[in-house]
Amino acid sequence: MPGCYRLPANEIFGLPAWPATASALYFDAVIPLNMALLTQHFCIQDYAFALRANAAQIVTSNGIT
Repeated sequence: MPGCYRLPANEIFGLPAWPATASALYFDAVIPLNMALLTQHFCIQDYAFALRANAAQIVTSNGIT
């Protein structure tokens, strides 16, 4: 997968996503209201199966933090 990088770890893997528009997906990521989480760092990245895109047939999104 040249040019694709996996950024976050596997603490949460495989969140379901739904179509939002013709070119975007929507997903829920709930962060509980917990004061201990105020100083924590969170990252997220998505992947999708893309037939014939590359040898792995997977592409990744940009990571956000």
